[in-house]
Amino acid sequence: MKQPKVIETIPYKIASSIGTWIGDQRLSGYITSIKYEDIDINDFKVGDIILNRTNWTFTSALIPGYWSHAAIYVGDGKVVEALSDGVVCHSVYNCLGHCDSYCILRPVIDLSNDENFINAIISHIGKLYDFFFKFSKNGIMSCTEVVYVCYSPYPLGIKLNHKGMLYPDDIYYNEFFECIKEIRK
Repeated sequence: MKQPKVIETIPYKIASSIGTWIGDQRLSGYITSIKYEDIDINDFKVGDIILNRTNWTFTSALIPGYWSHAAIYVGDGKVVEALSDGVVCHSVYNCLGHCDSYCILRPVIDLSNDENFINAIISHIGKLYDFFFKFSKNGIMSCTEVVYVCYSPYPLGIKLNHKGMLYPDDIYYNEFFECIKEIRK
């Protein structure tokens, strides 16, 4: 995949360094509340949005609302999410095994067999992280930007807020998604 020119700029390199450092910092110890036994793979369905929060992190302090991260479940125990390393596909246990709270949101429209939807999610794997949170079509994406791009073609009310962004809490309070499971510790 050809990388966008924005990554060659000094502002992106600075934002990447600072953003990665911020994302890796905890304000307190590294003990998290969610354990692998709290995660039941049978709770998930392709197309579910997973929101999570890790207490005592800079990202949880800086992102408005309770939830601080979003991922999309793609089946076989895997999620697609944007992290400081870029858009990746890995285990749901990796996504949730280091957090303190999570919820599973299921869209009211069943997208689990929609090949266009699934292909759209997978097509973003390998893109770089959007440390600017600009929600533009420049080839870099934040976690909620992946959600926005993949779900906005469907009548599910996924739209940018008054700041031109989509926060995880905007998704949580969306009437077109049902909360299937929520654990707050």
